[in-house]
Amino acid sequence: MLAAIAELRRQAQAALSPQVWEFCEASTDEPGEDRGPGWARYRVLPHVLRDVESVNLDVDAFGLPLATPLVISPTGYQTFFHSEGEVATAAAARATGAVMVVSARSTSRFEAIGAACPEWWLQVYLMRDKVLTQHLVERAKAFGANALVITGDTPYLASQTRFAAGLGTMTAHTVNLDVDAAAIDAGATAQDPSATIDDAARLADEVGLPFVVKGVLRGDDARGCIAAGARGVVVSNHGRRQLSRVAATADCLAAVVEAVGGSGEVHVDGGIRSGVDALTALALGARTVGIGRPVLWGLAANGGAGVSEVMTALIDDLRATMARAGVQQVVDLTPDLLHSL
Repeated sequence: MLAAIAELRRQAQAALSPQVWEFCEASTDEPGEDRGPGWARYRVLPHVLRDVESVNLDVDAFGLPLATPLVISPTGYQTFFHSEGEVATAAAARATGAVMVVSARSTSRFEAIGAACPEWWLQVYLMRDKVLTQHLVERAKAFGANALVITGDTPYLASQTRFAAGLGTMTAHTVNLDVDAAAIDAGATAQDPSATIDDAARLADEVGLPFVVKGVLRGDDARGCIAAGARGVVVSNHGRRQLSRVAATADCLAAVVEAVGGSGEVHVDGGIRSGVDALTALALGARTVGIGRPVLWGLAANGGAGVSEVMTALIDDLRATMARAGVQQVVDLTPDLLHSL
């Protein structure tokens, strides 16, 4: 982990209540469980005497040009971490050139997020009430969302990620629905455990936005999502917050990339804490690399400035790491740069 990010994590823990910190760090890991080496099991085999005076981080996703392959992963309830919540994060995304994926559980209004960052992606849960789900997505599109990241790995919410007693849920399920929370049935905004890839494709088609499916760890599922109309998949284990002993994304990415075989985009998140982690993921075939908990640490420590510090540190470290590996462009990050222990 980069020293700057480690320091922001320390500051975040000091600034937050024990309940919010517990929510931030929650996982389904058993006490003392070894998570394994993750990205650290790879070693870099650098090129030498290559022109790396100027390193270019430009990539594209959904056919859209991006200034960096590092994106801000969706994390909900951000006003628990800082009073400006998702709006501060959106402003930091714009300042650093990183795409923000806004959580469906946002505690800030889409119009305020869009004012801070005119283009962003929306993370979507397929809720039991399909009308509410479509309404949420249509509102997001109206305020700048130009792609959907549909979460597929959460048919039921794991108990470890529920708010501790006393935190409550605010109105994150309804703040962007323009309806009275009291008028919505308690189960309407819960994830629909009967939802399928066809439901995801139908939603995206009805609102006219491209989509990827988030939470894919298997090659066969990745192929199925793309065959059904997804632009690609996000290799993600939900921050280890849903399924006990779930596989690490670092151990699944290469197989998913191979299975997709160029028929769609493969994105990834999970445990990225440095430029070399990001380089490893990109070399294995990821189109973009998502940053989750470190963004919350920065937000809690110093609002939007803290988020900017996190993203700038990682972007600068990726650029420097690429130069030291003898690689000028992201497209030239290929698996032959890596050796697995």
